[in-house]
Amino acid sequence: MANKYPSRFAERRKDLAMIHMGAQQLGMDPSDPDENSDYRTMLWSIARVRSAAALDFAGRRKVLDHLKACGAKLGGQRPDQAHK
Repeated sequence: MANKYPSRFAERRKDLAMIHMGAQQLGMDPSDPDENSDYRTMLWSIARVRSAAALDFAGRRKVLDHLKACGAKLGGQRPDQAHK
């Protein structure tokens, strides 16, 4: 069965998943609702939003670039698939 969502939505979901994974790798908790949490403070300082859901394409790129610059490993193979 074909995906019922256009590719731009699939790309957005992938970006948001990578943002959450990168934040977790760096010790931030994306599920923390406190607006003063490290994660929400980072989103605000980079893209002026408090939730990743509010990011547009450019904002997602800025946040992903920031997470990579801080040491997050994004876009590679899953750890359980690395040596197969």
